[in-house]
Amino acid sequence: MSSLNIAYDLSVHIGIEPNAHAAGAILGVGIATADFDEALIILHMGVVGTSIALKAQDSDAVGGTYADITGATFGTIAAAADQAIHKGRIKLHDVNAFLRCHLTVTTSAADVSAAILLFRGGKGPYGTLTFNV
Repeated sequence: MSSLNIAYDLSVHIGIEPNAHAAGAILGVGIATADFDEALIILHMGVVGTSIALKAQDSDAVGGTYADITGATFGTIAAAADQAIHKGRIKLHDVNAFLRCHLTVTTSAADVSAAILLFRGGKGPYGTLTFNV
């Protein structure tokens, strides 16, 4: 197995800005996925008032219409499961050119952030995953 060249094989992006997000939908910025094979979304939950849901979406243009990626969701995570880290993997071969996170916060505020790591050559270190699509 070849090793990961951090300078070439990995690109790190903010999927959802770290913040105490109010109830509602929070949309991440579109991230170009060209020349990458896989994405790892890392959801970091601080204190969550009620529940949150995070899913990945794709589009053919950064400012275009985004659609949910089938299976690329953390589902609804209740406050009882907060203060945790969740990870999900997406194979980018069947995904449009831009990827973003879509966070929904229900009822009360949630301290949440997400990172998107893009990998070349399937070299990502994954561990236990919430989803793998």
